[in-house]
Amino acid sequence: MARLNAVIILVFLALVNGYDNGFIREHSTCVHIPPDLKLCHGVGYDLMVLPNLLRHETLHEVKQQASSFVPLLSKNCHPHVRIFLCSLFSPVCLTGNSAVQGAIPPCQSLCRSVEADCAPVMRDYTFDWPSMLNCSQYTNEDPCVSLNETVTEVSTMKPTSPADKEICAPCRTELRAESLYDNYCASEFVVKVRSKRYVQNLERGEREIRADLKKRQIFKKGPLEKQDLKRMRLIVGGHACRCPQLDSEQSGPRKRVPRRAGKGGKGKSGKGKRKRRRKPFYLVMGRKVGQKLLVTVLYKWQKKNGVLKKALKTYFNANTCPMFGVPGGK
Repeated sequence: MARLNAVIILVFLALVNGYDNGFIREHSTCVHIPPDLKLCHGVGYDLMVLPNLLRHETLHEVKQQASSFVPLLSKNCHPHVRIFLCSLFSPVCLTGNSAVQGAIPPCQSLCRSVEADCAPVMRDYTFDWPSMLNCSQYTNEDPCVSLNETVTEVSTMKPTSPADKEICAPCRTELRAESLYDNYCASEFVVKVRSKRYVQNLERGEREIRADLKKRQIFKKGPLEKQDLKRMRLIVGGHACRCPQLDSEQSGPRKRVPRRAGKGGKGKSGKGKRKRRRKPFYLVMGRKVGQKLLVTVLYKWQKKNGVLKKALKTYFNANTCPMFGVPGGK
């Protein structure tokens, strides 16, 4: 890690040949990257510039916005997505060079490279490439953070093969403590629901879970309004893919089984009792777009799962997300 840190600092220094472009900040200051700024803490340098390139004036603003991008890192959509995002959210502060003031922007080539690889992944999860990351606002003029031969060693993750497209994006996330926490903080709403009815329209790429309003628990209300709570229909999107968590919803009715014989040893012939299928519970994380409740992460609720039990005892029922530093909104 020490070698990586040194390489990153040297890269940023090497990229600076005077600093006279439009990103100068007359009153910029250097602050330590706090541990709860998970997106960029440990990226390879300790000091960042405020205001940053997204015009965040305080660390609270930075943490609030940056937490939405933490789950993107786990998708491994681009080997340098973290460097790109941190050049915007927490630009490196080069205290040893008096010629450098303010934040060093990313090169347009880096921005477009990350957008080309990560925008399709974001669309899978119902997100568009954010306007605040519009690559046209950057250039390739020095100084800027680029991916040339000087920066080949600076990789914050190991590139992996694309996610299995046979599985719909909201259904790909494994139930792990860290990813559960990150997705909770990044989601607009988080609810536990029991399915009352399931409807799918595969031509439109929509699978709709209609929640049983008597069997639900709201962990994070976010933008949900009264009408959303009264008519909770959760949409899992994805074309030409399947969602293993919903497989039981698509199976047919259970077969009738013979009734048990009475005391005389004779059962009622020709009649059977249909065994009632218990409807499953889901942990749903998502966002509201217009009047639609779009699912970004779907877990099948497992009552005895240790990760879920621990989450229930900590941040779920506390209705807070430490990364935001504000109530989760109930």
